[in-house]
Amino acid sequence: MVVATFVVLGSLPAHATPGSGPAPTPPAPLGLPHGNPVLNGGFETGTYAPQWTLTPGGPFDFVCKAGATIGATTCIVHGGLYAMSFGLDGATDSLSQNVATVAGQSYILSFFLANNNPLDQDTTTFQVFWDGGLVYSLPSPQPTFPYHQVLINVTASTNSTPLTFVAENDPSQWFLDDVSLTIPAPPAQPVPALTDWSAVLTTLLLAGVAVGQIRRRLG
Repeated sequence: MVVATFVVLGSLPAHATPGSGPAPTPPAPLGLPHGNPVLNGGFETGTYAPQWTLTPGGPFDFVCKAGATIGATTCIVHGGLYAMSFGLDGATDSLSQNVATVAGQSYILSFFLANNNPLDQDTTTFQVFWDGGLVYSLPSPQPTFPYHQVLINVTASTNSTPLTFVAENDPSQWFLDDVSLTIPAPPAQPVPALTDWSAVLTTLLLAGVAVGQIRRRLG
């Protein structure tokens, strides 16, 4: 159901523990035949609905435009003009979407995450669930950090997989942007070394000599 490999590109924010230990960087992703199956992953429609469902949501939980004021902070985006800003005070929000997948197919889930918590205090929970299983979690509290890309290896068990972001941010806001799902590239095939080519040529040469000797005998 879930492949628990977690990778964060760039330097990790303080206290971040995306996995139990270091993990290899996933292969470079390939584009899917029909593009990113995560709908409105960059929130560039200016709202999260109807592609995403937010539960329960609060007055500061919405898609914000770069530079807009949200309570005591300012909206920051990774790409485009918009990002999702959420994280209730005293409770958790759930932002979810059922993603079209292929049963048995492995994917790389990618998203960009930023946090605003200048005093590094109170509860700042952030978790990701794939197909109902926890695949990413940050301990609380988390200090302020700029956008970091998070890459997670996941596998689909059905043709429609629930993807859920769970967040609480008592002092301020989480910012989520550019959520995508891609298929890992196949491993590169090694180029035969010179010695390998020599062995192949030698084999072909010997085979040619043997065929010639057989023809002479038959002639």
